[in-house]
Amino acid sequence: EVFLDDMLHSQIQNLILRNNSHQGSVQQRLVLITGDGNANDNRTSFPDIVNIALDYGWTVELWSWGTSMNKKFSDIQRRNPSKMQINYLDQYRSKITFKQKQQQQKVNNQLNSWFSPVSIFVLCLGIFLCFFLIYWWN
Repeated sequence: EVFLDDMLHSQIQNLILRNNSHQGSVQQRLVLITGDGNANDNRTSFPDIVNIALDYGWTVELWSWGTSMNKKFSDIQRRNPSKMQINYLDQYRSKITFKQKQQQQKVNNQLNSWFSPVSIFVLCLGIFLCFFLIYWWN
């Protein structure tokens, strides 16, 4: 996970540096879905990336769960209220997550409908009739 974050930071920084909002007519926007604000062992971090984007004239849209968002993002947003927007995923929880038990119950219900006693009887009867007809024709 550490090296994945480093790779993401590197790719985002590369895009920011190549698409400076101060030099173009198009307003650039960085959209991040994270709450991870840890220091990353003194390597780049998502708060660092947000600050770099803001320094280069980008606007930032951050999406995170309310309880897991690092305080650093709120601090950055307070210093840049017109350039950074924080959105919370909490209100969309039921649309973007599922409970394992509910999902498993759906699978079980589907399997039960496929393998009900009636469908097994019909399958066995069909197999019996096939063998009977093959035997009779020979």
